[in-house]
Amino acid sequence: LYSKSATVAESARAELSSLEKAVAATKAEVYQGRCDHALLKKQLEDAQAATAQYELEAQAIVRDEAREAEKLLEAVARQQERAARITEQIAKDKVKREANARKRREDEERGRSCCCGWRHRWRTV
Repeated sequence: LYSKSATVAESARAELSSLEKAVAATKAEVYQGRCDHALLKKQLEDAQAATAQYELEAQAIVRDEAREAEKLLEAVARQQERAARITEQIAKDKVKREANARKRREDEERGRSCCCGWRHRWRTV
């Protein structure tokens, strides 16, 4: 009876020791899981912070690009206005040249010409 109870006690101690080892292993896994969770949580927070920073930088870049595009559009508009003024002046000059040429032809047809290239001194040819 003694040896049978000693065997049962020894078996119970071995099973207890095995369970204690299993509990210790489970506690280690839980601790490691918590560490992994904390690490993953920290990485997630870092990623979210970096994403927010990148979004702010992207918005700033978009604003800068929009300002630059607006400046370029304004420059194009100024150049178009300048081109329109130049075109208008060219048209006015052309009309004036045509009028002067017509006047010179009329004067020549009447027999008058300028002795020095200017119409301020007329002489009859």
